[in-house]
Amino acid sequence: MSILTISANVNGTISNTAYNDMYLDALGNISMSRDLNAILEECAQAAKTQLGELIFNINVGIPYFDVLWTGVPNAQQFNAAVTNA
Repeated sequence: MSILTISANVNGTISNTAYNDMYLDALGNISMSRDLNAILEECAQAAKTQLGELIFNINVGIPYFDVLWTGVPNAQQFNAAVTNA
């Protein structure tokens, strides 16, 4: 089974492409990632999504504010949220 997803500039290494944005390949088509690269890009995007950021489902995302930026950081809760995402 092959996994396929739209590529994203998750590391900011694609020139003339905004950070974490999709981009065109050398032929001018929307770039696609397959298998392990697709999974790694999806994981990177999920871990960067802050809770409440998605306008169509504000319950999705990592609770950075609640577990890292307010009071004593809770690394265990943060790790669990990233793993679940």
